[in-house]
Amino acid sequence: MTRRYDLPLIKDALSQFQYALTAILTVLLLWAVTAFFLAKDQANIWTQGLDNTLTIEVPAINDNGEVIETEQHTEHKEQTLALLHRKGYISSITEIKEEELKQLVAPWLGDGDFEKIVPYPAFIRITLKSSDKSNINDLENALEEISETIKLRSHKEWMGQLLSLTNTAMLIASIAIALLFFVIGISIAFAVKARMEMLKGDVEILHLMGAPASYIAKQFQRQTFLTGMRGSFVGFFIGFVSALIVIKFIMPGSVEGLHIAYLDTVRIVILAALPITISFLSAIIARVTAFRIMMRLP
Repeated sequence: MTRRYDLPLIKDALSQFQYALTAILTVLLLWAVTAFFLAKDQANIWTQGLDNTLTIEVPAINDNGEVIETEQHTEHKEQTLALLHRKGYISSITEIKEEELKQLVAPWLGDGDFEKIVPYPAFIRITLKSSDKSNINDLENALEEISETIKLRSHKEWMGQLLSLTNTAMLIASIAIALLFFVIGISIAFAVKARMEMLKGDVEILHLMGAPASYIAKQFQRQTFLTGMRGSFVGFFIGFVSALIVIKFIMPGSVEGLHIAYLDTVRIVILAALPITISFLSAIIARVTAFRIMMRLP
């Protein structure tokens, strides 16, 4: 059964404007939420498996810039490996091969034999059984006895700046989400005010005929809810599909596979809740705005 409106609300210009504006803002809101998810995923990818993981650098050049003799450098590396195998709090030891180092520096130095000019340091990746600070201190002291040039580095320290960037991106996305909800609320309130101003005569006549303020406000609420629901679901469809296309086909390979995480069930529920939230938010703001204006009428 079609609900009857006592006011010409269905096809007025402001309804069409609210419909289009809600759709656009929903698209932007979904993109902001997507940006938050992707920043969080990227941070998780960077930190995954880095807990209790350290890298030991056995440099080929000392602190004075002098090249360490090959025999001495090899001896330092072998002593370091022997030390690591004796430590019971270390769960895994992986020596990074020279070929891997060449591949890492190839984008900057090319494929030449640069080790003939500047020798490559030796890197050993280890994983501790626990993050006990005393174990790290013990390892640092033992390495220093082999050579003061040997460095013990935490992967999390290396990732600090990158994680700071992702946290900043997440903060910006959160602010954008809050601002978009604020803009949606403000636009609905002004649209209702403008619509009531356009229909001021009809509203006053209906009020003089005995219609209570709540009855008239409810008509604006229902109409705004339906318009907001249509606009938000259209915006959700456009935003979701476009975001998925960007993640799947346009973003660089460094985030390959993030579209799978993006389609996580919990996240789909969160995203699907956006148009529903916008619809009910539209209805509540419309009712409150219309009711407050009605209460000012004589």
